[in-house]
Amino acid sequence: MHLCLLDPETKPSANLTETLIPGRQSYQLSNSLREGGFYLSRCGVATWARDPGVFWEAPQTPGQPNQCPWPKSCPHSIVIPGGTDSPPHLPPWGNSDFLINELNTDTPGAAEDGEYIELWHPSGRRVSLQGIWILLFSARNSKPYREISLSGHFTTSKGYFLLGSDRLVPAPSLRLPPNTIQNGPDAVALYRSPFGPPSATQRGIPTKGLLDAVVYRQRGSDKEAQELSKALTPGQLPLLEDPEVLPGDEALSRCGGLYPFDLSAFSVATPTPLRENICPRPHPPPEGVVISEVASGHWTNHSQQRAFVELHGPPMTNLRGLVLTVFDQERSRTVIAVPLTGSIDHDGFYIVGNVSGADQTFPEGSTVPVRGAVVLCYDLFSFCRAGTALTNSSLRDVLVFSENQQLLSSLSTTRGRQVIPALRSVEDGPVSLSRCSCCEVRSPSSWTSSSPTPHSTNLCPSSAFSSHIDLCLGPLSRDWQEQSGNCSGLIQGKRVAEVADYLEQRCHCGISALYLQASALGLQIGLIVVVLLLLGLGAALFTYFYRKRRPLDYYTMELSEHAEGLSDL
Repeated sequence: MHLCLLDPETKPSANLTETLIPGRQSYQLSNSLREGGFYLSRCGVATWARDPGVFWEAPQTPGQPNQCPWPKSCPHSIVIPGGTDSPPHLPPWGNSDFLINELNTDTPGAAEDGEYIELWHPSGRRVSLQGIWILLFSARNSKPYREISLSGHFTTSKGYFLLGSDRLVPAPSLRLPPNTIQNGPDAVALYRSPFGPPSATQRGIPTKGLLDAVVYRQRGSDKEAQELSKALTPGQLPLLEDPEVLPGDEALSRCGGLYPFDLSAFSVATPTPLRENICPRPHPPPEGVVISEVASGHWTNHSQQRAFVELHGPPMTNLRGLVLTVFDQERSRTVIAVPLTGSIDHDGFYIVGNVSGADQTFPEGSTVPVRGAVVLCYDLFSFCRAGTALTNSSLRDVLVFSENQQLLSSLSTTRGRQVIPALRSVEDGPVSLSRCSCCEVRSPSSWTSSSPTPHSTNLCPSSAFSSHIDLCLGPLSRDWQEQSGNCSGLIQGKRVAEVADYLEQRCHCGISALYLQASALGLQIGLIVVVLLLLGLGAALFTYFYRKRRPLDYYTMELSEHAEGLSDL
């Protein structure tokens, strides 16, 4: 398979392209290459060979099925000699991979004659819309109130297709009567259904052939579209076309990526029908926000055992852009992906889960598993939900409570170490994993088992209740009488964590490096004191021997005799 890549700023020669991939376009790399490089995965199918259009930028998955942003599809970058729109060897529904690019559901004034839906094809070329349908759903009954077939239409030469009110400027290719697109809470869904309307063969909310969807709402109506969200954009809140963001008319514009069903890719922006979207500058990532406490409802049978994730950070920090994801060891996939909204409270806490006073709840039917991982991610929702190939800037914090090597290798930053909740650490009560503020971010040594404390300071080891212990570490021997371990070595640095791991394996009572930090700190302080004393003693001895070996000069002797005479008087 020849894959000819096209750099955003360069273009290969026509001879090279025609030789390697005759009749096809080079793969156009995105302008914003991700940290750590890029990876291309085969995500399309074709009855012919040598077509870069079957590839897509996606997370790397060596030895596993490709993680494509949508189902297998036809190539999306085809050069047709002679300028025809659809070659005879394409499937009957033509080119696919269409996306909802811009949505305007509520225009100023009572006329409601400027609403529109803009589609876009990633090829950026003229493409047939044969077999493509748009369904407009109402949240009142979760049923489509209008089904629109786009067969017979084509995108513009740049891949855009516009349908909207008949008075819209520029004129839409498919005109709709005024007030057709409802203000919300509702949804717009895009389907590939070559044999008729999607609702004809599927009950409820159709999902077969679904290419993309946007669930949107008005202020105060976020809970009225739960069924639509669960079916079309699971784990995400409906979008708000907030009329207070910009003066005048506004639209929901795709600004953050080309993955379908990803509502975090949209932003409230100035309407740009049939033109490139004008997107606001991205917000900087929230700083200082970490995972503070995690609890699963399955860790104990106690009546007060609840599942939640507590975040901690500077008070009133806006969490926009952060995504909380939960992975299940048994299912080997993401079970929860929640784009965070709102801000850290005045006390520095933010709770997601099934506890009273939570800022956000888990999606219905979801919870923290017995074994898995919790990740705080700053990236597009689709990348955070995938959870693989996350960059250091994307992976803000992580807690792995699993033996799954795949999770450990892809999420852990400390050589595959994890934290397992210890039920013995709490006597007859619910259990959580708590971060202690003394320690570094994204490190298993920062965590310990304790009683849950949502909305309050974690229960951590305290030096006020410490006990002094002496540990003698030596090699194992057959006979305990033959043991002759060398106890002269000091336990410092990483050895503290190794000792804690060993003790935890023996007792399963929640011992972590936190419980030995006090002793390690004492050893370090003791060493510093000893060094200072030795330096002082050395300086005194040096001064003494220096004066003893070097006699005083005549002037000093005379002054000394004079002083002795005065003392005699």
